[in-house]
Amino acid sequence: TELGLRWRWRYPEQALRLYRRSDDLVVLVHGESDGLAVVLLQNSGSIHTRARRYQQAKDAYERALPLLILRFGERDPHVAAALGNLGLVYCGLGDYARALEMGRRALDVDTSVSGPDHPDAGISLLNLAYISDKAGDQGPALEKADGAIAIFARHFPPGHPLRIRAANLKAGFLIESGRLAEPRDAIGSLGVAEGGSVEAKLGVLNGRVILADIERLERRPLTSEELARGVLADPAVHSDRRVEADARWADAYALAMQAKLQEAEGERKQALAMESALGEGVAFPGVFADAKYHLCAGDFAGSIAILREAAAKGFHDPSVLSDPAFAVLRQNPDFAPIAAAVMPRDLPVPSAVH
Repeated sequence: TELGLRWRWRYPEQALRLYRRSDDLVVLVHGESDGLAVVLLQNSGSIHTRARRYQQAKDAYERALPLLILRFGERDPHVAAALGNLGLVYCGLGDYARALEMGRRALDVDTSVSGPDHPDAGISLLNLAYISDKAGDQGPALEKADGAIAIFARHFPPGHPLRIRAANLKAGFLIESGRLAEPRDAIGSLGVAEGGSVEAKLGVLNGRVILADIERLERRPLTSEELARGVLADPAVHSDRRVEADARWADAYALAMQAKLQEAEGERKQALAMESALGEGVAFPGVFADAKYHLCAGDFAGSIAILREAAAKGFHDPSVLSDPAFAVLRQNPDFAPIAAAVMPRDLPVPSAVH
């Protein structure tokens, strides 16, 4: 289990194998409802989520939830965490109504058990912010992100992973809203004290990838390339293949915009290979990023073809409806069927948390 925890970012497949082995041993000796067995289920769900294998993550969390309720009762932080994780998974599966339901239930439990100013409530707010944004509701997303940021600021010092994560997430929402100037200073000031955690360092690197995206959107590809290369040169990036893949995409975009196509293709191929390794069994590894790459290279028809083919096969990420990189495509009549395919449906009317 400990080895799996150490490997979960860089080597998710090996970590999952270790968790399964550990789970087999625990269940054999203590039974499926043992506390460690349930924790292992949750850890497995977390790795599947990071690899965007949402169906496997859903199976793990749905197995863990009733066991957690049986062990701790319905109103417990462990149960709230499982509900919040399920919300993120349903969001990844495109079931936004259920994602919002799970997210609100998690926040309700955290608020009632730990109080509205507890960091657990902040995490639930941040999860709800992400789900709201994916469901196409940027206003509530920003409001909830600000609430989480305020909670974390009262409890944690600058450089804490949760403060960095919240700042990065809010930056993404602002970029989608076309407010590119606002996140620049906040992300640029992020830093980690000497001896800070790997998670915090990775959060800072992720923030620099976001800065590279801002520079690209403001048509400064050379600065964007420099930022991406800086991330890739940092030894900490090799602790997490997700961050490394995002940095390689950012570098590929910037190179493509400068017509350095040979270098750009090299980065694109490495990024796609990492996407495939991260998401073994994922239906659309890197499809969103690859469509963006073709757009940066000036291949509008290629970008639309990638998205059209993916949408026809069930791709449902609505980010293409708000990402400013795709603004020019959204004016093309050929984009209309893609928009219809990924548009969130059947969302509930917002209501008070029960």
